[in-house]
Amino acid sequence: MFSSRPLKKVWPQLRHSNEEKENKSSFISMNNNQYYHPHQHYHYTAAAAAAAAVNRRKPVHILYCTGNAGKFAEATIIVNNWLKENDGWGIDIRLIQADPDPTEVQGSDRQIAVQKCVSAYESVKYTGALTIDIDFVITEDVGLRLDALNGFPGPYCKPMLETIGVEGLANLVLKYDEENGERNATATCTLAVLETSVAFKYPLFVEKCVHVFEGAIAGKIVEPRGNVQHGKASWNACFEVASNDETDGATFGELSYEQQSRISHRKKAIESFLDSNLILGRLS
Repeated sequence: MFSSRPLKKVWPQLRHSNEEKENKSSFISMNNNQYYHPHQHYHYTAAAAAAAAVNRRKPVHILYCTGNAGKFAEATIIVNNWLKENDGWGIDIRLIQADPDPTEVQGSDRQIAVQKCVSAYESVKYTGALTIDIDFVITEDVGLRLDALNGFPGPYCKPMLETIGVEGLANLVLKYDEENGERNATATCTLAVLETSVAFKYPLFVEKCVHVFEGAIAGKIVEPRGNVQHGKASWNACFEVASNDETDGATFGELSYEQQSRISHRKKAIESFLDSNLILGRLS
């Protein structure tokens, strides 16, 4: 029932005393309905342990708001891989796709992500997609920062690609000097997460209830290679991931969703959310 792995993220709210901190023995005691974990030296009652077990069995339902089938497919793989890696915790997370087509504003990555999430929340609430069992509403915003253009287009890469295409993007950047690092680029993913129970409680302050998680991966712009895309306007084919054991100099266009899910900017953002107290706090 109890994992032997350290629980510093898993049990953030359990009480511990100075006396327990001093006790260095490595055992789990069940005397007087108390449990003792050898790593963190927390103690808690049998009732609290039972409540935690119930929370672990209750599925977490996430409304993942994107009309992009590729993004949803990769997000699903990332979540499933995380669940396998943390199987001993007994967490059950279920992603449900929704396409509310939220309004996108201008601003920083974070400002755009927050407003996009609020807009999606209001939309799914209006359409009925936000059912009573949904725990979180999530949106993501992907950006591409080009060193040659001082970080442009960033979160505005989609309209740029819709205008000049992936070949036009590559041709633009390949005019710059590779040796000086001017072809370098960074792919970013900004994940905006709204816990529905909190949004229901504070309807006038929904924007302030949004949590933001970010992920980034370094690479460079090259001649387009491969045909794996995330939607019609995709820079995958011209973004070569920085050298590592997983990719061996491949572009995202040459990597399957499964391969991308091991190293991508999306993986880093989603796992930051999964490792946060929004998920792990439900085990306490």
